[in-house]
Amino acid sequence: MSEYIKNKLIKDCKTIAAKLMEEYGEFFPFALGVIREDETFVDVMPDDEGEDDLTNAEIVKELEETFDELHPEYDFIAVCICQDVIVTDDDTNENTDCIEIRLDMIDGGSTNVYVPYTITKDKVSYKPEYEEGNSFNFFSNLAG
Repeated sequence: MSEYIKNKLIKDCKTIAAKLMEEYGEFFPFALGVIREDETFVDVMPDDEGEDDLTNAEIVKELEETFDELHPEYDFIAVCICQDVIVTDDDTNENTDCIEIRLDMIDGGSTNVYVPYTITKDKVSYKPEYEEGNSFNFFSNLAG
């Protein structure tokens, strides 16, 4: 996995999520992709046919379908879906707000990156991120 592309996607997701949270207190899932030609970074929006009350899971599904539709034209080499989640620590049972970044790269690198955060006085602060699992396998699903 190209570390530069991976790190830029993570940084961009954190930046966008922070801006949305600082303004609205939360954010809905969004997606970013990297096009093969010139390694251009693009935001990917779901084809929301006027549906206003979608759950986060439905929005994520829409984003996955949008990547499927756009891939023949855009020829993605990396994709990610970012969403606001609550992670429960297995040891302490404590809940932590996290930005979940589901990354997949055409070269086979697929991972979920979790960025714990807190919001104090409309300012987002991050704790160290960590990787765990891989729930978005866009490129392997294309091959299969």
